[in-house]
Amino acid sequence: MPIIVPIGPDVRRAPAYWAAVWCTRLAFACILLWSSVPLIWRFIAAGDPSSFLRWLPWFAAVLLWAASLVLLRLAGVRLNGWLDLADAEIRRQFRRDLVWLPPR
Repeated sequence: MPIIVPIGPDVRRAPAYWAAVWCTRLAFACILLWSSVPLIWRFIAAGDPSSFLRWLPWFAAVLLWAASLVLLRLAGVRLNGWLDLADAEIRRQFRRDLVWLPPR
C-alpha cells in the first residue's frame, strides 16, 4: 500500500505537521522555563552548575526540536540544507502556526 504524502499547502492537513508544530512549541517552552527561573535551578541543583537537572530543559528542547524535524519530514516537507524548510510558503505558514496566527 503506497504512502500518500501531501505536497504544498495540503501539508498542513497532515497530523505529523501539527505534531511538529506542538513539538516546536514545547521546545520553546523548555528554553523559556530554563531561562526564566534561574533561582529555582539553584535550589534544585544545590548550587552545582554541572548538575544534570540544571540542563534537563535544554536537553528536552533539543530532543523535541529533532523530533519536530523528523515529523515535518514525515508530513512531506522538504528540508533544504541545514535545518531550513525548502518551500518558503510552508516555512512562513509554519512560523505563523507556532504563534497561533490564522493561515495566509
